[in-house]
Amino acid sequence: MRMKLARPSLNNSYLVQILQEAQSADATLRDDAERKLRHMQVTDAAGFLRSLSRELASADKPVDTRRLAGLILKNALDAKDEKRKVRKFSSCGKHKAYHTKY
Repeated sequence: MRMKLARPSLNNSYLVQILQEAQSADATLRDDAERKLRHMQVTDAAGFLRSLSRELASADKPVDTRRLAGLILKNALDAKDEKRKVRKFSSCGKHKAYHTKY
């Protein structure tokens, strides 16, 4: 029997906390935060990308977390080949994929 991790809520304060921990000098804290970010991206890609976009667009958020949100967002959306890029966008739904493709 395979155990599923509960999907954490993607509220803004939780994401800010995880983004801050991902930049921590403490390797244990940083590794845990990176694992949480990967898990959020895999379990709810569209919600994760929306949350990163909101974080990036929030002028009242810390600059370091906004910068990291932008970097993760860019890396999640940028692909070298077109087939892979289309697959990533298709996880958001067909109508959204068309509007966010370029």
